[in-house]
Amino acid sequence: MTLENIRKEIDALDEQILGLLNQRMSLVEKVIAAKEQKNLQVLDAAREKFILEKIENKIKNPQYAASIQSIYKEIMKQSRDYQEQKRLKE
Repeated sequence: MTLENIRKEIDALDEQILGLLNQRMSLVEKVIAAKEQKNLQVLDAAREKFILEKIENKIKNPQYAASIQSIYKEIMKQSRDYQEQKRLKE
């Protein structure tokens, strides 16, 4: 497989990831509304811990564990930041 072919595959995966991240952020909008109705804090540390443990158990190659965990931590951080920004505007 050539570098060009590998990059095309990565580009295709990036398109899928972008689509999924857009869907995830749409769901974050619903999370915001649900948390506001129940007067819940943005950070749910137990939920984040659960997600990270679940992710860790599904990583197929242990060499990727730290990188994948870091990516998920950043996704959750960005989600929290977005929730906080939305709450400040309201």
